[in-house]
Amino acid sequence: DVKNVTEESELKYLAALERGTENENKLNDNYMRKKLGQIVLFGDIIQLYHVKSGKYLQVLPGKLAKEERENTRVGLDLNGNAYSWIQICPRFKIDKDGDRILSNVEAYLKVAERANEFIHSAGHELTPGKHEREVNCSL
Repeated sequence: DVKNVTEESELKYLAALERGTENENKLNDNYMRKKLGQIVLFGDIIQLYHVKSGKYLQVLPGKLAKEERENTRVGLDLNGNAYSWIQICPRFKIDKDGDRILSNVEAYLKVAERANEFIHSAGHELTPGKHEREVNCSL
């Protein structure tokens, strides 16, 4: 009888988690629909979507980068999560949060969920002459 009670409570907990996930996905979809077509401003939080693969850029907090071992790996994920939210921050003080992002302006890509962590490309090419660089998250 205790085993049935435990299984029943686990099933209720699992159902609650699934409802929470569905609600969060609906909220995210509504947020993205509202932002669609609007100008991106400094300070905005976005998700970067890789069109060819249909995946979102995501920081992988449990994995170290391959080339720069002192940094966290960045990859692509089908669903995205809290580590997919990126805040666009101005590089120079002449720009500030709320300003429009114009062509050729420099910006930092900050991980919204983690203070003082930024996305960047590695300092050297993966294969010499191919102009490919690893994308990482600084710790």
